[in-house]
Amino acid sequence: MLSRYGDLCPLVLPSHLRSRLKRPIGILVGSAAEAFEILKGEVGQPVMLVGDRVSSSLCGLGVDPLLHIVDLRERRLPTGPPPCDYRKLIRVVNPPGMVTRQALEALSEALEGRCQTRIVVEGEEDMLSIPLIAGAGRGLVVYGQPGEGIVIVDASNPEYVAAAREVLDMMSGERINRDPGPT
Repeated sequence: MLSRYGDLCPLVLPSHLRSRLKRPIGILVGSAAEAFEILKGEVGQPVMLVGDRVSSSLCGLGVDPLLHIVDLRERRLPTGPPPCDYRKLIRVVNPPGMVTRQALEALSEALEGRCQTRIVVEGEEDMLSIPLIAGAGRGLVVYGQPGEGIVIVDASNPEYVAAAREVLDMMSGERINRDPGPT
């Protein structure tokens, strides 16, 4: 599914979408402990984490993600790597407010490979939750909502997937055929 956006990269976040992205796609919880309790109840669902604080907090509590995406920075200050296990490391460049082809390819590779993967982003990882929600097909995408908490998204929920695809369409600068085709 993500390949349909590859030829349109880089996808750039228009200024009019910034306020829309302040509203979470998914369920907002107030703390890592709350998120952990929800995730514990979703046995068998792959968990994908986006962000350094979310990854550090949830892996520190015992979450074992299929994928975690970090830029090794929190609020633009350097941090150490999160205590998440991984078998594969992918490095990408993804400037703030964008989604690059390299980042989309890394997400696709991680989702297809189904082994624990860490993606380290040079630039900013925040926007990568959008294509992850749009393209994962199943599992739970978890990302931080600055100043508010943690968002948990069921990537098999058609409403959440449609919302993420709509954002990607707007970032591409053109409308894309809505037929999801094979994933």
